[in-house]
Amino acid sequence: MALSENVVDCHAKNIIWNDDSVGFIFPKSETDQMGKNADSVWHVYAIPHNPIPCPILSLACYLFSNPGILTPVPTTNKPR
Repeated sequence: MALSENVVDCHAKNIIWNDDSVGFIFPKSETDQMGKNADSVWHVYAIPHNPIPCPILSLACYLFSNPGILTPVPTTNKPR
């Protein structure tokens, strides 16, 4: 189980697809301040038989609702 402090500081570059799961890489954590285990991957699996608490579906909904997280949203600077 990840602490909320770890999840808050997670960046899109630290999320990877690994076979049938999503992997999160936390460069530092409360118990590893020096980042000795920075290459460790925390795996999260889907719950196909119950989509309501499914973390993969929740992540997909969040990312599709906030497209600027993965791809910067272009801005148009038109003179008025």
